[in-house]
Amino acid sequence: MVDFRGDVKSNRDCLYGDRSKMKKILFGASALALMVGSASAAEALKLGLGGYYNVYGVYVSQDDGATEPGANTHNFDIKRDAEVSVMGSTKLDNGMVVGAQIDLTTVNAISANAANGESKSNLFMSGNFGKVVIGEEYAASYLLQVASPSVDDSFDGINPKFELFNRAANIAPNAMAMNVDNSAKISYLSPVMSGFQAGVSITPDTVGGLTFAGMRNDNATGFQILDLGMKYSGAAAGTTFDVGVGYSKSDAETAAAAEPSAYNLGLNVGFGAFKVGAGYVKNDADAANLDSSAYQLGVTYDMGAYTVGASYFHGEQEVGVAGTADDKNARIVVGGTYTYGPGMTFKGSIQHFDLDSATATDKNAGYAIVLGTNVNF
Repeated sequence: MVDFRGDVKSNRDCLYGDRSKMKKILFGASALALMVGSASAAEALKLGLGGYYNVYGVYVSQDDGATEPGANTHNFDIKRDAEVSVMGSTKLDNGMVVGAQIDLTTVNAISANAANGESKSNLFMSGNFGKVVIGEEYAASYLLQVASPSVDDSFDGINPKFELFNRAANIAPNAMAMNVDNSAKISYLSPVMSGFQAGVSITPDTVGGLTFAGMRNDNATGFQILDLGMKYSGAAAGTTFDVGVGYSKSDAETAAAAEPSAYNLGLNVGFGAFKVGAGYVKNDADAANLDSSAYQLGVTYDMGAYTVGASYFHGEQEVGVAGTADDKNARIVVGGTYTYGPGMTFKGSIQHFDLDSATATDKNAGYAIVLGTNVNF
């Protein structure tokens, strides 16, 4: 994830040059979707309903001395994450598909007290030209990101749903995701050509609620963001390849704000029942001593209904003070899954974690035992 902290940035035109160029890009992206060609609907709009419910029982043992992060915390808990998706779409006579999607968060994995409600909503148009998405959705740098194989993506995926240990003030990253901002944006994903696919996203504003009267004000913590992503998938001599690269650059709305950027690299190789891979992400905070980076390695072995695997994650975050050691986060996950029905899996893992810091009270280490099930509908 792009780190949006920082101090004064003197050159605010490094991304777009000026705001008029930004407007031209936005208008051009809209025109790409709206000028595909007129056609009457060949069939009535169809409404679809989907979603998932993930639930786990977890046992955690961590440092719990009087001044340690795990002090006075439970060892056992039930973690839940659920979402309902409503999508309506229709296919026009010219083959273009037009639709809208609304995702409703019913149980929030990150904040147990978060109110239920809309998670994101967008309108999309797809066809031989690719796909255009307008509204709240992940950016191209995330959608085309190649992640290393994971044991259970709720815990060791690109953007884990759960973190099982207590952090205190340790700020080391725990995810490979570079930009998971869900603010309204315009995205274009090209069709897949000879294994290649590219995408671009433009976010006009990362802060500020919906307004129907006039334009939103510049915000001291708001950004305009340009995201780029590219992915290649291919096969040769019985081996499959997935290679991805992404880039994200922010443009601050006020002069007294940093303009962070980030990039990611990913590679997966499959041969037989094995899949191995690695990923790397680097965040430039555009502020002294606040950069972060992370890498992850993973391997899985597929046995039909059963899959076993292991992953290793390592993240580092500068803490804002020159000469002070970075906060660090290391995580090992070993486990497997069993598919017991369509869209239904049992998952189990043993996890080890180790948080390191120059501040003794921000250090933590321990392990977790996880058993759960995922149901997709």
